[in-house]
Amino acid sequence: MDVVGQALIYYGGQSCYDAFESAAGTIQTMIEDGVGSKNWKQLALDFHTCEPIETEQDMTVMLSDLMGNVQGTIQYNNEGSTSMNAEAICSKMTKITNDDNYYMEDTTPYIQFVKLSADYRVENGVECEDASWAATLEWLTPIEKDPNNVGRPWTYQTCNEFGYFQTTDSMHQPFHSWKSLNMNFYDDMCKAGFNFTVEPQVEFINQMYGDINIQGSNTALVAGTIDPWHALGVTNYTTSTLQESEVPVYILGTAHCADMSAPSSSDPAPLVQAHEDITAQVEKWLQ
Repeated sequence: MDVVGQALIYYGGQSCYDAFESAAGTIQTMIEDGVGSKNWKQLALDFHTCEPIETEQDMTVMLSDLMGNVQGTIQYNNEGSTSMNAEAICSKMTKITNDDNYYMEDTTPYIQFVKLSADYRVENGVECEDASWAATLEWLTPIEKDPNNVGRPWTYQTCNEFGYFQTTDSMHQPFHSWKSLNMNFYDDMCKAGFNFTVEPQVEFINQMYGDINIQGSNTALVAGTIDPWHALGVTNYTTSTLQESEVPVYILGTAHCADMSAPSSSDPAPLVQAHEDITAQVEKWLQ
């Protein structure tokens, strides 16, 4: 989430970060009125939840969903698209738009976030926002293989091995006011969904796979500066690699796996350069 915050500033300036932070703070203030309050009902109405928000865990599921929309934009930012990339959502949150009937200049960051979340539902092809702990567990607990449920094995692996839980604990990201989206929430999810009673085996997994000290050869270790996952990988700023033929390629302003797509005329200059660098390395290795 720190990288998400940095990416919002990179594409939209401090005002974008501040708008998301303000909207999140307003939501948290409304949440603090408690279960069954007028503001809880207002949040369910404003964010068009699929079901009433009846428990703290229901509310946290909704928060995770709302934050996840922004995470997804940053992780898979499409530099060639103007619909829901980082620059576009920052423009919407800071009221810079040609659609004056929709994003009015006198609205608050909270209202802008409500409207942005509605845009995400259209973009994602869903009619309502998830806000059910029970539905989350129903999604996690089936033992039958379901090729349409790729999130279940990913969550299992996170609970069992990697510990890649996306909390709001850091103060260096705009959703820090959402205190319930913490490790306790994910611990409860892992326990209820998969019967895990211990923490993920992070230390063991890092030892097995080498952490960032991978002993490989002829390998381009590619990362984008606004890909949240780059914080766990090898970059130009990481200590030197173990093997001479391990080459870090760090791409300014680029998101998750952008280098793995075919080159396009809309590619930003740093991505074009990265493709050239990777190609040069492969040619060198093949000699």
